[in-house]
Amino acid sequence: MIDHENEIFSYCAKALREAFEEIYVVGETVSSPPKFPAVSIIEVSNSVYESSIDCCSYENHIRVMYEIDVYSNLTSGKKQQAKNIMKMIDEKLSELGCIRTFCQPMDNISDISIYRLKARYEAVIGKDNYIYIK
Repeated sequence: MIDHENEIFSYCAKALREAFEEIYVVGETVSSPPKFPAVSIIEVSNSVYESSIDCCSYENHIRVMYEIDVYSNLTSGKKQQAKNIMKMIDEKLSELGCIRTFCQPMDNISDISIYRLKARYEAVIGKDNYIYIK
């Protein structure tokens, strides 16, 4: 199985930690982050890219989807803080060749004082580790 979740997570997390002091970045789902601002970066789908199956290899490429959640709890400016964080994630994933297929604010039902943005990115990754435009 082709798997690059750790590399993609690390690439984004490193940039976020350098740009945003005290940011909490995790690679799993969190309903209520322990500190803010917070980001979860999760590979929610990894499937064989059927168009590249040949007689010699079943898995030449995979189709992946990453789901990003950004949380901010600032008293003032939480929407802008979340947007600034999401912009950096967008830049990093775009640099890799991922395509944003969804991005919108989400109700954070567990605590309405927290602003939350959700985005999804998709890509096709080859066994040569190259990310192809979907």
